[in-house]
Amino acid sequence: MIRPSLAIALILAASLSLGGCVISVRDDGPHDGWSDEDDWQARQARNRALISELQLGWSLQAVTAELGTPDRSESFLREGREYRVLLYRTHRTRGDGRTTRDEMTPLVFVDGELVGWGESAVEHAMR
Repeated sequence: MIRPSLAIALILAASLSLGGCVISVRDDGPHDGWSDEDDWQARQARNRALISELQLGWSLQAVTAELGTPDRSESFLREGREYRVLLYRTHRTRGDGRTTRDEMTPLVFVDGELVGWGESAVEHAMR
């Protein structure tokens, strides 16, 4: 017969070893409307193709209607103007199963209007 204190200790140890917290920013699996047949390569190619067709001055709504939900977004106010950066995955730098900022193309909006894309557009907006 197992002593009650030993049984409690075993249950506690088992529950602690099974518990945990997983935070995933983004992985290479399907999500945001992508089916199981779609993969990260197709998503990247689609995003690159759509970004190459963008026109300066497009609204935030028009761009997201074309490209869908971004992989990440950032925004800030400066001198009464709203700056928003939408980031879409466009290339892979390492096969670690996560989408990092260096694998995304930023689209820069000022007051809801597309003013540029790429890292140079972000740098210009930060001046």
